[in-house]
Amino acid sequence: MAGLPVENDALLPFLLAARAQAVVTRNGEKAGRATFAEGLASSYEAFLSTRNDSAVDEVAAIAAVPDERVNRYVEKLAAVLPNQAAYARHPKIAPLVARVLDLWRQGEKVVVFCHYRETGRALVRHLSAALEKRLWSDAARRLGLDKKSARKAVTDFGARFDTDGGMRQPLDNELRRRLAPYPELKSNEQDLIQDVVRRFLRTPLFVGRYFTVQARSGEHTLQEAFDKRDMSGASLGEKVDTFSEIYREEMLAS
Repeated sequence: MAGLPVENDALLPFLLAARAQAVVTRNGEKAGRATFAEGLASSYEAFLSTRNDSAVDEVAAIAAVPDERVNRYVEKLAAVLPNQAAYARHPKIAPLVARVLDLWRQGEKVVVFCHYRETGRALVRHLSAALEKRLWSDAARRLGLDKKSARKAVTDFGARFDTDGGMRQPLDNELRRRLAPYPELKSNEQDLIQDVVRRFLRTPLFVGRYFTVQARSGEHTLQEAFDKRDMSGASLGEKVDTFSEIYREEMLAS
């Protein structure tokens, strides 16, 4: 099975890492581990961490190799890394982010495991940026607006879920209807569920994916949103019902 391709501006750093790794290997066990190569294979951020002697809380930093060639290779490697703005195009990070985005669009939940903490921190940044970009791109396309107008329209619509904003009462009515089958839930518990759902629905993530922000009728666009199914096959209304059922079971079990 072929591995991930390393191409274009990413190729030289990996070739230098391979050369330095070969030198370390020839020095035998006394040379220790070439963790800088392992870090580079994980993310650019992890490489910069493992080549730093202060990175002892990650794993052992670069071992003290007597061959000065290793140090020269590593210094050259650090110098030819792409610009920090391009770190998201790392040969492993880029396809991982793309895969997570694809699963996210299908309504899947994703857990990503990584060896280096610096890679984990980098993934949070890169995934957040990619999700933000995809959210507004999808919203603009769905609403037929440019990105700036789509952002304003989505933000303004989310504010309509606040008191007297035009969506608060229709949502409260709909949630009361959906919570009616659970009479064992106390009034304050139902209020809590309604508040949690409203806080989620008013976010750009939900508004941009489910609501027709140009609609004037709150009831109509709310029902349309609750009936809409994403790529997972589940409708927004079914997700709200599932959340309510899980909350009910937790309350009964406590």
